[in-house]
Amino acid sequence: MRMPQLEGFIWSSALLAAETLRVLYHACPRIKVLHIKFPDNMEQALSRIHLFGRTPETFRLQDLAPFGDLEEISLENIIDTVAKWPAQIIEVLKKSPMLRKLRLSMSRELLRIPLRFTVFREFFDDLCTSYQQTGAAPLHLRSLSFGTAIFPPKPSHLDMLTDVSFLEHVSFWNTNVRDPTDPGSPILLHITGLRGDNFGPARCPNLRRLMVERYDPTIHTFLANVGTHSGQLGVWYNDQHSAKPTALLRPSLRYPALPLHFRVLEISLPNFLGRMGDGGPYTAEQRLGDLISGDKGTLKGLKVRVALNKMAMTDPATSSLQLLKKALPKLVGLTQIAVVSRHLEVTNANVLVRVAYELACS
Repeated sequence: MRMPQLEGFIWSSALLAAETLRVLYHACPRIKVLHIKFPDNMEQALSRIHLFGRTPETFRLQDLAPFGDLEEISLENIIDTVAKWPAQIIEVLKKSPMLRKLRLSMSRELLRIPLRFTVFREFFDDLCTSYQQTGAAPLHLRSLSFGTAIFPPKPSHLDMLTDVSFLEHVSFWNTNVRDPTDPGSPILLHITGLRGDNFGPARCPNLRRLMVERYDPTIHTFLANVGTHSGQLGVWYNDQHSAKPTALLRPSLRYPALPLHFRVLEISLPNFLGRMGDGGPYTAEQRLGDLISGDKGTLKGLKVRVALNKMAMTDPATSSLQLLKKALPKLVGLTQIAVVSRHLEVTNANVLVRVAYELACS
């Protein structure tokens, strides 16, 4: 069967047979987008594959090397023989000069294998240097994502792979990784690799979106030094307990470039008791006050994480949502808003509908 018009292929969280990729390559010559996410529990899945008359090797010998002319490639939960992947990835990159998006991540199953930590720490560095050795010109990536145990290379090595001046989106989901050679080691929370010398405004003048798994001091220091570049930058993070981003909106003796004025920002609001954050009371009202005072009309998009406990849902007038409602009219440049909360019950739907209506009318 041929599908000559197919341009995108996404495979997520299921075993992928080598034959599937061979058929895809021959039957779909116009493939431009290739996203593959291997199962989180791949070894467990492979241990049962004999029940279906298949052998594990069928799902271990994927060959990406024939693919070329791609615009996007994403490989998540890389497992099995780490050494086989760089050569395949480099071959695809070499044959895809128009590639615009690259995302890589290791499987956490793989991290439990007692390998030297440098296998992961230097994976991307080695990928960059090996790519240059092919003689291929640096790519013009627009989007680069560092997933689990994929750490950014040195600036000089990154330049071998791509011209970073074209980067518009960089994401870091590579924290919470332990050194596999030392089971007792602490979680390496702060190794994102985000520094001014590899992704700062001087090198990445077109950077518009930064996404991070955890808002740690490394991230805060980087952002506190971006200066006027913040006016075109959007910042997203997955750490719902951090109060730090709003600190970027206040003057600081330590960081003369503050306050910053972002294009898009994500913040967390505690419940009405105001006890979520960096070790002390930093209430929702204070955070919104900093957001308003730090805005100069540049803020176009806002994502708000709200904590809604049972009392706040019963009496939303005392909750952070009510404070948000009062704050929105003062953010004069705002064009988009997203409000996110967890642990909501269906019984609260009527309250949420009313709150959403009030926010829309504020």
